[in-house]
Amino acid sequence: AHLSQLKKARSDYEQLMIEASEMELRIEEAKKQTKRLKDMKDDTDALRELHRQKLDYSKTLEEVVRSLSDDIVKKDRAANEQIDELKTKVMDLEAHLSQLKSENSTHRSLIQHDLFYLCKELVKRARGQPNSFEIAKVAFSHLREVEDQLKELERLLNHK
Repeated sequence: AHLSQLKKARSDYEQLMIEASEMELRIEEAKKQTKRLKDMKDDTDALRELHRQKLDYSKTLEEVVRSLSDDIVKKDRAANEQIDELKTKVMDLEAHLSQLKSENSTHRSLIQHDLFYLCKELVKRARGQPNSFEIAKVAFSHLREVEDQLKELERLLNHK
């Protein structure tokens, strides 16, 4: 009876050892599973932090873009105002140039008339003089020089 109890106890002991060994394997597996879960939690936390940083960067980027857009709009307005001012100045200068051309034309006509009259008078007074032809020639030569100078001035004014 004692031997049978020993065999029974030995069998129970071996069964308990097998169960203990299985339990250790389950514990090791549970530890591994726990470590995986902890790693997953850490990864999730890291992803959350990255997402938060991404949102922060997105906000910052939006602010920078908004600021740059505002600067561009301001500079564009300022440039348009300068362009308008320059257009006004150009129109004023063109009006002034037109006035100068008109005045030049008027002065040219008056000068031509006066020179022609002076030459005519000179020729009249030189008639009968021994060197009248030379006097008339010099007078008309001066008339041509002044005419050429007036044409050059007009060409410069028209050339802008």
